[in-house]
This record gives sequence, C-alpha cells and structure tokens, in this order.
Amino acid sequence: MSELRRRLALNLAVLNLRRFQWLLFAPALVLAAGQLAAWGGYWWLSGRVQAAADEGALAVRVSADPSVQEELARRAAARRLPGDARAQASRVTLQRRPEGLLVQVSYDASHWWIYGLRRILPTPPRTVVRIATAPPR
Repeated sequence: MSELRRRLALNLAVLNLRRFQWLLFAPALVLAAGQLAAWGGYWWLSGRVQAAADEGALAVRVSADPSVQEELARRAAARRLPGDARAQASRVTLQRRPEGLLVQVSYDASHWWIYGLRRILPTPPRTVVRIATAPPR
C-alpha cells in the first residue's frame, strides 16, 4: 500500500509542476519582451534621426550662405524628429569638409520610458547620433 501511495504522490507532484511550469519561465519572457521593445524602439528612432540628417543635408543645398545653411538644416531636421522642434533643432551641427558639408544630428532619448528599466534591462545608448553628407556645389 505504501508503494501505491508513493507512486500516487509522485504523479500528483509531476502534474502540479507541469501546471505551474510557466511560472518558472514568465520572468524570462517578460525580460525578452522588454528587450524587444527597447531595441525595436531604438532602431525605429535611429531611422528617424538618419532621415532628419538626410533632410538637413538636402536643405543646405538651397543656399550658399553658411549661416542660412545652418538654419535651414536645423529647421529641416527638426521636422523629422519626434518631440519639441525647438529643442531638437539645437542638436544639429554642420562641419565643412573637402568631400562636402557634414550634417550631424544627435537626439537625446533619455526621456523615453524604456530607460527607466535600465537597472534590470540592458538598454540601448541614450543618445542617437547620425551623419549625412551634402555634396559640394
């Protein structure tokens, strides 16, 4: 009789473990979903910043005056970036090089909600920097 009881107890324990097995893997699934959201958002944002740099590089071709070029690049890039346009426009820099005019756009994403989870998730860099080149006239 004790053998039957032992077998029955073992079978019930295995059934109970199988029923609640997902509890063992739930934290890993939550962390994986968080990573997917963090890095997916980063790559989406990096595409937006690259589009802003390209837009700024296209806009500088309109004028030959350096001060006007910088203002045009800032305005064009600010249209593409998410958030307050005036704050984002200050993150556009221009550099004159022999191969053309470099338009560098840097976007600070530290205000995004995903960076609040930085202690438990390895998150992407907080600043996204992209460069586009406007060929010389």
